Amino acid sequence: MKQISSIIFLAALTITFSSCNPSPDKENNSESSGTEKDLSDFIAKIKAVDNHAHPNSIDPNDKGEDALPLDPLGSIQLPIRVRPESPVWFEAAKSVYGFSRDSLNEKSRMDLADTVRRMIKQKGLEFPNWALDQAGIEVMLGNRVFMGPGLNPPRFRWVSYVDAFMYPLSNQAEAAVTPDREKLFPLEEQLFKKYLNDLHISKLPAGLDEYLVQVVTPTLESQKRAGCLAVKFEAAYLRSLDFQKSSLPDAKQVYAHFVHGGVPSREKYKLLQDFIFFYIAHEAGRLGMAVHIHSFAGAGDYFVAAGAYFVEA
Repeated sequence: MKQISSIIFLAALTITFSSCNPSPDKENNSESSGTEKDLSDFIAKIKAVDNHAHPNSIDPNDKGEDALPLDPLGSIQLPIRVRPESPVWFEAAKSVYGFSRDSLNEKSRMDLADTVRRMIKQKGLEFPNWALDQAGIEVMLGNRVFMGPGLNPPRFRWVSYVDAFMYPLSNQAEAAVTPDREKLFPLEEQLFKKYLNDLHISKLPAGLDEYLVQVVTPTLESQKRAGCLAVKFEAAYLRSLDFQKSSLPDAKQVYAHFVHGGVPSREKYKLLQDFIFFYIAHEAGRLGMAVHIHSFAGAGDYFVAAGAYFVEA
Protein backbone atom coordinates (compact mmCIF):
# COMPACT_ATOMS: atom_id res chain seq x y z
CA MET A 1 0.00 0.00 0.00
CA LYS A 2 2.86 2.36 0.78
CA GLN A 3 4.33 1.66 -2.65
CA ILE A 4 0.99 2.43 -4.31
CA SER A 5 0.73 5.70 -2.38
CA SER A 6 4.22 6.65 -3.50
CA ILE A 7 3.35 5.94 -7.13
CA ILE A 8 0.20 8.06 -6.91
CA PHE A 9 2.13 10.83 -5.22
CA LEU A 10 4.85 10.76 -7.87
CA ALA A 11 2.24 10.85 -10.61
CA ALA A 12 0.66 13.92 -9.03
CA LEU A 13 4.04 15.59 -8.73
CA THR A 14 4.84 14.81 -12.35
CA ILE A 15 1.59 16.41 -13.52
CA THR A 16 2.28 19.46 -11.34
CA PHE A 17 5.82 19.95 -12.60
CA SER A 18 4.74 19.36 -16.20
CA SER A 19 2.04 22.03 -15.89
CA CYS A 20 4.46 24.54 -14.40
CA ASN A 21 7.25 23.75 -16.86
CA PRO A 22 5.74 22.86 -20.24
CA SER A 23 9.11 22.97 -22.00
CA PRO A 24 11.85 22.17 -19.48
CA ASP A 25 15.39 21.78 -20.66
CA LYS A 26 17.29 18.60 -19.99
CA GLU A 27 19.18 20.00 -17.00
CA ASN A 28 16.03 21.28 -15.28
CA ASN A 29 14.23 18.01 -16.00
CA SER A 30 17.05 16.04 -14.34
CA GLU A 31 16.97 18.37 -11.37
CA SER A 32 13.18 17.97 -11.02
CA SER A 33 13.46 14.19 -11.17
CA GLY A 34 16.00 14.25 -8.37
CA THR A 35 13.74 16.49 -6.30
CA GLU A 36 10.77 14.20 -6.83
CA LYS A 37 12.72 11.15 -5.76
CA ASP A 38 14.17 12.84 -2.69
CA LEU A 39 10.74 14.07 -1.65
CA SER A 40 9.02 10.75 -2.25
CA ASP A 41 11.76 8.88 -0.36
CA PHE A 42 11.34 11.27 2.57
CA ILE A 43 7.56 10.86 2.61
CA ALA A 44 7.84 7.07 2.39
CA LYS A 45 9.75 7.06 5.68
CA ILE A 46 7.06 8.97 7.59
CA LYS A 47 5.14 6.65 9.89
CA ALA A 48 1.38 7.08 10.26
CA VAL A 49 -0.77 7.35 13.39
CA ASP A 50 -4.04 5.43 13.00
CA ASN A 51 -6.40 7.14 15.44
CA HIS A 52 -9.42 4.87 14.83
CA ALA A 53 -9.03 1.14 14.36
CA HIS A 54 -10.47 -2.14 15.63
CA PRO A 55 -7.40 -4.39 15.68
CA ASN A 56 -7.69 -8.08 16.44
CA SER A 57 -5.39 -9.72 18.91
CA ILE A 58 -3.63 -12.98 18.00
CA ASP A 59 -6.17 -14.89 20.11
CA PRO A 60 -8.29 -16.90 17.62
CA ASN A 61 -11.22 -16.55 20.05
CA ASP A 62 -10.77 -12.82 20.54
CA LYS A 63 -13.65 -11.54 22.69
CA GLY A 64 -12.59 -7.93 23.19
CA GLU A 65 -12.74 -6.62 19.64
CA ASP A 66 -15.87 -4.48 19.84
CA ALA A 67 -18.62 -3.48 22.26
CA LEU A 68 -21.17 -3.55 19.45
CA PRO A 69 -20.07 -6.11 16.84
CA LEU A 70 -22.27 -5.44 13.84
CA ASP A 71 -22.70 -9.00 12.58
CA PRO A 72 -26.27 -9.20 13.97
CA LEU A 73 -27.33 -6.34 11.69
CA GLY A 74 -27.12 -8.59 8.63
CA SER A 75 -25.74 -7.54 5.27
CA ILE A 76 -23.81 -4.29 5.51
CA GLN A 77 -23.22 -2.18 2.40
CA LEU A 78 -19.50 -1.46 2.46
CA PRO A 79 -17.80 1.33 0.51
CA ILE A 80 -16.62 0.05 -2.87
CA ARG A 81 -12.96 0.44 -1.96
CA VAL A 82 -13.13 -1.99 0.96
CA ARG A 83 -15.47 -4.62 -0.45
CA PRO A 84 -13.98 -8.13 -0.68
CA GLU A 85 -13.73 -7.94 -4.47
CA SER A 86 -11.84 -4.64 -4.41
CA PRO A 87 -8.37 -4.79 -6.03
CA VAL A 88 -7.05 -2.86 -3.03
CA TRP A 89 -7.07 -6.08 -0.97
CA PHE A 90 -5.08 -7.90 -3.63
CA GLU A 91 -2.45 -5.17 -3.76
CA ALA A 92 -2.32 -5.11 0.05
CA ALA A 93 -1.83 -8.90 0.16
CA LYS A 94 1.12 -8.63 -2.23
CA SER A 95 2.64 -5.70 -0.37
CA VAL A 96 2.21 -7.03 3.19
CA TYR A 97 2.53 -10.79 2.76
CA GLY A 98 4.45 -11.08 -0.50
CA PHE A 99 1.43 -12.85 -2.00
CA SER A 100 2.37 -14.08 -5.47
CA ARG A 101 -0.97 -15.01 -7.06
CA ASP A 102 -2.19 -13.21 -10.18
CA SER A 103 -5.74 -12.64 -8.94
CA LEU A 104 -8.05 -13.19 -5.98
CA ASN A 105 -10.45 -16.08 -6.47
CA GLU A 106 -11.83 -18.70 -4.12
CA LYS A 107 -8.64 -20.80 -4.25
CA SER A 108 -6.24 -17.89 -3.88
CA ARG A 109 -8.31 -16.47 -0.98
CA MET A 110 -7.88 -19.76 0.83
CA ASP A 111 -4.16 -19.70 0.09
CA LEU A 112 -3.95 -16.15 1.43
CA ALA A 113 -5.77 -17.15 4.63
CA ASP A 114 -3.24 -19.97 5.07
CA THR A 115 -0.40 -17.50 4.51
CA VAL A 116 -1.78 -15.18 7.20
CA ARG A 117 -2.18 -18.05 9.67
CA ARG A 118 1.39 -19.19 9.03
CA MET A 119 2.67 -15.67 9.55
CA ILE A 120 0.77 -15.30 12.83
CA LYS A 121 2.19 -18.62 14.03
CA GLN A 122 5.69 -17.62 12.96
CA LYS A 123 5.64 -14.14 14.52
CA GLY A 124 3.61 -15.01 17.62
CA LEU A 125 3.07 -12.06 19.95
CA GLU A 126 5.10 -9.86 17.60
CA PHE A 127 2.67 -10.34 14.71
CA PRO A 128 0.60 -7.18 15.41
CA ASN A 129 3.75 -5.02 15.60
CA TRP A 130 5.04 -6.64 12.41
CA ALA A 131 1.74 -5.85 10.67
CA LEU A 132 2.06 -2.19 11.69
CA ASP A 133 5.61 -2.12 10.30
CA GLN A 134 4.43 -3.54 6.98
CA ALA A 135 1.70 -0.88 6.74
CA GLY A 136 3.98 1.99 7.75
CA ILE A 137 2.05 2.69 10.96
CA GLU A 138 3.88 3.80 14.08
CA VAL A 139 0.94 3.90 16.55
CA MET A 140 -2.58 2.46 16.32
CA LEU A 141 -5.41 3.47 18.64
CA GLY A 142 -7.45 0.33 19.19
CA ASN A 143 -11.16 0.67 19.95
CA ARG A 144 -11.69 -2.42 22.08
CA VAL A 145 -13.45 -3.67 25.21
CA PHE A 146 -10.02 -4.73 26.44
CA MET A 147 -6.66 -5.19 24.81
CA GLY A 148 -5.61 -8.73 23.97
CA PRO A 149 -2.35 -10.65 23.43
CA GLY A 150 0.04 -8.87 21.09
CA LEU A 151 -1.71 -5.49 21.32
CA ASN A 152 0.78 -3.80 23.59
CA PRO A 153 1.97 -0.22 24.09
CA PRO A 154 3.67 1.82 22.83
CA ARG A 155 2.56 0.69 19.35
CA PHE A 156 -1.05 -0.12 20.31
CA ARG A 157 -2.98 2.28 22.55
CA TRP A 158 -6.34 1.48 24.11
CA VAL A 159 -9.64 3.32 23.48
CA SER A 160 -12.40 1.92 25.74
CA TYR A 161 -16.17 1.87 25.24
CA VAL A 162 -18.36 3.83 27.66
CA ASP A 163 -21.91 3.92 26.20
CA ALA A 164 -23.01 1.17 28.59
CA PHE A 165 -22.82 3.55 31.56
CA MET A 166 -25.62 5.65 30.06
CA TYR A 167 -28.07 2.74 30.23
CA PRO A 168 -28.25 1.49 33.85
CA LEU A 169 -32.06 1.15 33.82
CA SER A 170 -34.43 -1.06 31.84
CA ASN A 171 -33.74 -0.65 28.12
CA GLN A 172 -36.94 -2.32 26.98
CA ALA A 173 -38.42 0.83 25.46
CA GLU A 174 -35.09 1.87 23.94
CA ALA A 175 -34.55 -1.50 22.27
CA ALA A 176 -38.05 -1.52 20.79
CA VAL A 177 -37.46 1.60 18.69
CA THR A 178 -35.76 -0.17 15.75
CA PRO A 179 -34.88 -3.75 14.76
CA ASP A 180 -31.18 -2.85 14.92
CA ARG A 181 -31.40 -1.55 18.48
CA GLU A 182 -33.30 -4.67 19.48
CA LYS A 183 -30.17 -6.62 18.53
CA LEU A 184 -27.61 -4.16 19.88
CA PHE A 185 -28.96 -3.31 23.34
CA PRO A 186 -28.41 -6.84 24.73
CA LEU A 187 -24.75 -6.49 23.75
CA GLU A 188 -24.53 -3.17 25.58
CA GLU A 189 -26.19 -4.68 28.65
CA GLN A 190 -23.70 -7.54 28.54
CA LEU A 191 -20.81 -5.06 28.64
CA PHE A 192 -22.48 -3.17 31.50
CA LYS A 193 -22.65 -6.40 33.52
CA LYS A 194 -18.95 -6.98 32.84
CA TYR A 195 -18.11 -3.54 34.22
CA LEU A 196 -20.18 -4.27 37.34
CA ASN A 197 -18.55 -7.69 37.79
CA ASP A 198 -15.10 -6.14 37.47
CA LEU A 199 -16.02 -3.91 40.43
CA HIS A 200 -17.59 -6.84 42.34
CA ILE A 201 -20.93 -5.03 42.36
CA SER A 202 -23.99 -7.27 42.20
CA LYS A 203 -26.66 -4.62 42.84
CA LEU A 204 -26.86 -1.09 41.52
CA PRO A 205 -26.58 1.72 44.09
CA ALA A 206 -29.91 3.25 45.08
CA GLY A 207 -28.96 6.81 44.15
CA LEU A 208 -27.42 8.45 41.10
CA ASP A 209 -24.60 10.08 43.07
CA GLU A 210 -23.55 6.69 44.40
CA TYR A 211 -23.83 5.15 40.92
CA LEU A 212 -21.51 7.76 39.46
CA VAL A 213 -18.84 7.56 42.17
CA GLN A 214 -19.05 3.81 42.77
CA VAL A 215 -19.47 2.53 39.20
CA VAL A 216 -18.62 5.07 36.50
CA THR A 217 -15.60 6.85 38.01
CA PRO A 218 -13.84 3.72 39.36
CA THR A 219 -14.17 1.99 35.98
CA LEU A 220 -12.75 4.99 34.13
CA GLU A 221 -9.91 5.27 36.65
CA SER A 222 -9.17 1.55 36.30
CA GLN A 223 -9.09 1.87 32.51
CA LYS A 224 -6.76 4.84 32.77
CA ARG A 225 -4.37 2.86 34.98
CA ALA A 226 -4.45 0.07 32.38
CA GLY A 227 -3.20 2.49 29.73
CA CYS A 228 -6.48 3.74 28.26
CA LEU A 229 -5.83 6.79 26.10
CA ALA A 230 -9.43 7.76 25.23
CA VAL A 231 -13.06 6.76 25.68
CA LYS A 232 -15.39 5.95 22.81
CA PHE A 233 -19.12 6.62 22.39
CA GLU A 234 -20.99 4.60 19.74
CA ALA A 235 -24.21 6.30 20.83
CA ALA A 236 -25.63 6.93 17.35
CA TYR A 237 -26.28 3.20 16.99
CA LEU A 238 -28.50 3.41 20.08
CA ARG A 239 -29.99 6.92 20.10
CA SER A 240 -29.58 10.38 18.58
CA LEU A 241 -26.49 12.49 19.25
CA ASP A 242 -28.44 15.52 20.47
CA PHE A 243 -26.98 15.49 23.98
CA GLN A 244 -28.34 18.38 26.01
CA LYS A 245 -27.55 19.65 29.48
CA SER A 246 -30.00 18.21 31.99
CA SER A 247 -30.21 19.07 35.66
CA LEU A 248 -28.89 16.86 38.43
CA PRO A 249 -32.26 16.83 40.29
CA ASP A 250 -34.10 15.65 37.15
CA ALA A 251 -31.52 12.95 36.45
CA LYS A 252 -31.59 11.83 40.09
CA GLN A 253 -35.37 11.53 40.02
CA VAL A 254 -35.38 9.32 36.93
CA TYR A 255 -32.64 7.07 38.29
CA ALA A 256 -34.17 6.68 41.76
CA HIS A 257 -37.65 5.97 40.39
CA PHE A 258 -36.61 3.19 37.99
CA VAL A 259 -33.40 1.69 39.40
CA HIS A 260 -35.35 -1.05 41.16
CA GLY A 261 -37.74 -1.78 38.31
CA GLY A 262 -40.11 -0.40 35.75
CA VAL A 263 -39.50 0.97 32.28
CA PRO A 264 -38.75 4.69 31.98
CA SER A 265 -40.27 6.62 29.12
CA ARG A 266 -37.79 7.50 26.41
CA GLU A 267 -38.16 11.19 27.24
CA LYS A 268 -37.32 10.71 30.92
CA TYR A 269 -34.55 8.21 30.20
CA LYS A 270 -32.93 10.71 27.84
CA LEU A 271 -32.58 13.19 30.71
CA LEU A 272 -30.54 10.63 32.62
CA GLN A 273 -28.51 9.54 29.59
CA ASP A 274 -27.62 13.14 28.75
CA PHE A 275 -26.50 13.87 32.31
CA ILE A 276 -24.33 10.73 32.44
CA PHE A 277 -22.82 11.56 29.04
CA PHE A 278 -21.52 14.90 30.29
CA TYR A 279 -20.36 13.33 33.55
CA ILE A 280 -18.30 10.77 31.62
CA ALA A 281 -16.85 13.51 29.41
CA HIS A 282 -15.86 15.56 32.48
CA GLU A 283 -14.28 12.55 34.18
CA ALA A 284 -12.39 11.58 31.04
CA GLY A 285 -11.03 15.12 30.86
CA ARG A 286 -10.03 15.04 34.52
CA LEU A 287 -8.13 11.81 33.90
CA GLY A 288 -6.47 13.10 30.73
CA MET A 289 -8.37 10.85 28.34
CA ALA A 290 -9.75 12.09 25.03
CA VAL A 291 -13.43 11.65 24.12
CA HIS A 292 -14.18 10.00 20.77
CA ILE A 293 -17.72 10.05 19.32
CA HIS A 294 -18.73 7.93 16.33
CA SER A 295 -20.55 10.52 14.25
CA PHE A 296 -20.23 9.53 10.59
CA ALA A 297 -22.71 7.23 8.90
CA GLY A 298 -22.54 3.77 10.38
CA ALA A 299 -23.74 0.27 9.57
CA GLY A 300 -27.33 -0.86 9.69
CA ASP A 301 -30.47 1.03 8.70
CA TYR A 302 -31.03 3.16 11.79
CA PHE A 303 -27.75 4.94 12.61
CA VAL A 304 -28.67 8.47 13.80
CA ALA A 305 -26.08 11.20 13.27
CA ALA A 306 -28.60 13.86 12.22
CA GLY A 307 -29.23 16.64 14.70
CA ALA A 308 -25.84 16.34 16.37
CA TYR A 309 -24.38 19.50 17.78
CA PHE A 310 -22.01 20.48 20.55
CA VAL A 311 -23.09 21.92 23.88
CA GLU A 312 -20.55 23.55 26.17
CA ALA A 313 -19.95 21.15 29.03
